[in-house]
Amino acid sequence: MMSLLISLEIWLKRIRSSFFEAKLRSYRRGSETNETSIVSRIAAENVFSLAAVRERFGKALKLRMGQSADAAQLKQILSRYRNGVIPVTVMYQGPSGEAEIDLGEDWRVKPEDSLFSELRDWLSPEGVSLKY
Repeated sequence: MMSLLISLEIWLKRIRSSFFEAKLRSYRRGSETNETSIVSRIAAENVFSLAAVRERFGKALKLRMGQSADAAQLKQILSRYRNGVIPVTVMYQGPSGEAEIDLGEDWRVKPEDSLFSELRDWLSPEGVSLKY
């Protein structure tokens, strides 16, 4: 978490610095030198963890599975994260066709980092996505 805060702080400083420099230059071009100036600033309204953002704004967890994917393995992974708010959709592609299967209310998941990690390790990074 400390790494995220430090990265965020560095990122904000860069934004702040580049924002003020650009605004100040454009302001100076069109202003009188003795005018009163008012500066507004960007302020964060809310701060969320990644899991909270996923939970609040996520619309569906999409999983791409082929014929080699094991339904029992999927059940085992998802069962540890059940009773959440994110619906799960399996996009199955087999030799005779493809189907999009919504797993239903009982299989809504909690969008924790470990869920995404397990699913990506098992399927592939490209096979797991959260739609916002």
